[in-house]
Amino acid sequence: MPLIRKFADDSSGSVVLRWCFNVSADRLWNVLTGCQTLPLWLGTHRAGNLVVGSTVKIEHAEGYICESLIERIDPATALEMSWKFPEESESKVSWILRSVPIGAELVLTHSNISVDVATYLAGWETHLTYLESVLLGAPRSMDQFWDLYREIYESLGDSPAPLP
Repeated sequence: MPLIRKFADDSSGSVVLRWCFNVSADRLWNVLTGCQTLPLWLGTHRAGNLVVGSTVKIEHAEGYICESLIERIDPATALEMSWKFPEESESKVSWILRSVPIGAELVLTHSNISVDVATYLAGWETHLTYLESVLLGAPRSMDQFWDLYREIYESLGDSPAPLP
């Protein structure tokens, strides 16, 4: 049950993706935040804990680390954090999870983006595609990440539909 809606707004520097997964919110949370599963869909956990006030470091590629200050955490419900790559301004990411009749819904909002929002929209759609494959028990090879990213990015020629 993949992507439901996606939205990007250059003027506000934000992207939103809404995705349904055929698993419980608890299972989604555990894969979303687990140190063993992070490298299968996002990057390798290098430092920090999922507690408010902790700085978490995730290595997305060799030497390419994103730092995030955990601002809110409600297990299986919500995670809010800053998002900072070395060459970018700090932005903010929130993950809202809720149970739905078919499993769990995730709404990812990334705001205050200082670079082309389409790159983040395609990036998050790619990462969530990888997350879904982990949840289905068939993780994708990270060697194919950039090929999928390019395919998604190139498909953004038409403006994504806004969320209701």
